[in-house]
Amino acid sequence: MKKLLRTLAIVLCLSMITPTAANPLVEKVEAATKIKLNYKTKTIYEGQSFRLKISGTKKKVKWSSANKKIATVSSKGLVKGKDSGKTKRTVKITATVSGKKYVCKVTVKAPKVDTDDNDDSDDYDDDSSDDSDISDNPSQRSAAENIAILKDYIQHNGYTNTYGNKVINYKDRYNGDEYLFAIVYEKSTDILTFLASADMKVSGGTTECVTTMDMVSADNSAVLYPEHICVLTSYGYGDAFSASAQINPGTYTADSDIYFHLMSDDSILNESDIQSLSNTLMRFAFVGWNHILVQNLNMSLKDIGFVSYE
Repeated sequence: MKKLLRTLAIVLCLSMITPTAANPLVEKVEAATKIKLNYKTKTIYEGQSFRLKISGTKKKVKWSSANKKIATVSSKGLVKGKDSGKTKRTVKITATVSGKKYVCKVTVKAPKVDTDDNDDSDDYDDDSSDDSDISDNPSQRSAAENIAILKDYIQHNGYTNTYGNKVINYKDRYNGDEYLFAIVYEKSTDILTFLASADMKVSGGTTECVTTMDMVSADNSAVLYPEHICVLTSYGYGDAFSASAQINPGTYTADSDIYFHLMSDDSILNESDIQSLSNTLMRFAFVGWNHILVQNLNMSLKDIGFVSYE
């Protein structure tokens, strides 16, 4: 990842592009930076376990239990119910990040006794869908199945951005520049939106580039239409361009060069520079999106229909 960030920074430093106005797409991406626990409350039985996860940060997380006799938590956020008392007991599990605390209230209930006449399987909230299917081998499932699992994971574990959609993301820094990758699920339309943002300082100014790509089909068999918007302010002057392309999910690879059509161009870059920069941004975005899938679901882009991507 660091090698690619270095390459992108070099390419953009050679360009002369930066913004003159606020970019709504940048605002949309920046909504994906809130730190959040995947559960605020959780009910389990004695002996049961579930994993707490924190999103929106790459900083070190310190986990603690207010009462280890009721429930314990490991350094990786794995919570285990220990003692429910006579019926149930509740304890606070805390994640501390840079001094700020994020709390989940865990209720531990007495062991369930199953009988044919008294099935109380609905007596507690077992909403642990964040762990379902993740440990399975995604290569043994179809792209449609993996995409459905991804949507379900985002819906249950992502946080809500300012647009009311669920988001999972990954953020990185290199030499003071910021890079943000996100996957957004809009349940009302059943569309996944892949976003990547680069915010860099260049000689005499700053550069922002945003890539967005919608996955509409349930099995990722339809052509995709990624778009870039790049803006740069240098020595008080502003330049920008936007471009779009077509991607065949079945043939796109990490080394693919695709043709980008200019939608608008107020920059000083020539056609060759724009094509080179656009393809670099595309490869940069795919690396970040792949990282999100691996980090959260042990999947890759190949598992969701980009069958030629390595």
